[in-house]
Amino acid sequence: MTFSSIRAIALYTTCASALLCGSQALAQGNATGGSGATAVEELIVTAQKREQRTLEVPIALTAYTGDFLDDVGVQEFEELSLLVPGFEVQNQSPNNPGFVMRGITSDDGGATIEPRVSVFQDGVSVSKSRGSYIELFDNARIEVAKGPQSTLFGRSALIGAVNIVQNKADPGGFAASAKFEVGNFNYRGLEAMVNVPLSPTLAVRFAGRTKTRDGFVDNLLGGRDFNSTDTAAYRAVVKWRPNDRLDADLIFNYEENNPSGTSFKSLTYLP
Repeated sequence: MTFSSIRAIALYTTCASALLCGSQALAQGNATGGSGATAVEELIVTAQKREQRTLEVPIALTAYTGDFLDDVGVQEFEELSLLVPGFEVQNQSPNNPGFVMRGITSDDGGATIEPRVSVFQDGVSVSKSRGSYIELFDNARIEVAKGPQSTLFGRSALIGAVNIVQNKADPGGFAASAKFEVGNFNYRGLEAMVNVPLSPTLAVRFAGRTKTRDGFVDNLLGGRDFNSTDTAAYRAVVKWRPNDRLDADLIFNYEENNPSGTSFKSLTYLP
């Protein structure tokens, strides 16, 4: 008997043992009322303009709650793309990002160029690349729909769409939170949120994030080092809910980015 056949028999035996153990564990979980089974969290999404469970949506959809994204430290699209199969975001700068869906790139920032990936904040399109790279904070959930979505999201969604659903004000009670971060290259980050009910039917919510960081690529021409971070993003939400049939939200978003710029090196001239 050759070494390859011995290895194949060992692999088959291991696979058979794993399948047998899995079947026994499943049978035991069913016999005990499913207590040993892993529960799948049910997430309600609005990718098709109506509330549905993720398992009911007949498109390739990846969705995460805002709480989960906060727990894993996702603050930008570039970090979000690491969790979404088939989705990649190239952050050359906040002014020139590239959204890639299933290998098709959409990174032309021209005003006359129609993007291939649509980005929405609560139904408002921010799909032009010059303004689509926004801070991800105080969100209820983020949905990434892959494949042609022009029927639901317009002609700018030829290869996919990203739907950002922000947290709304809640007349049900007061809430507040704050978080401060520090890091290398003099990084400083501050994020805060406060929800204030004004009446049983009216509430306001304020949220914001600021981030600063020195550049980590030397600027040989003088001035600030390249690839720095200087971001300030703020949001104000007013909710009016007079009854169960009427629910109105007024949302104001503001963001400003002042980085030092992106570093480039000439291929023909050594600086």
